[in-house]
Amino acid sequence: MRISFLSQEFEVSESRTVSGELLDAFKEGMEVAKRLEKVQKAIEGSVLDLELMGRLLDEFDLLQGRAQAVNLDVEDVNISKLMPKLGFSVEDART
Repeated sequence: MRISFLSQEFEVSESRTVSGELLDAFKEGMEVAKRLEKVQKAIEGSVLDLELMGRLLDEFDLLQGRAQAVNLDVEDVNISKLMPKLGFSVEDART
């Protein structure tokens, strides 16, 4: 038997939206998405350096695998479904 404790309280930033706070629960996916975007821009800028482009493409491939593993494509959909269950309206997502 194992006894654990899960805190029901957490700090909320007043400058963030409700959906932003919920996205924090999917932090790994968001970090992968940001890194994918950066790598994609770097690939676009590396057309003259084929060696660098190769390394970036390898990293992009690995990041895409991570994105699939954390279901990055469905996180926004999950948040949209989760908000009403937590008592938030669509308008609350932006406040």
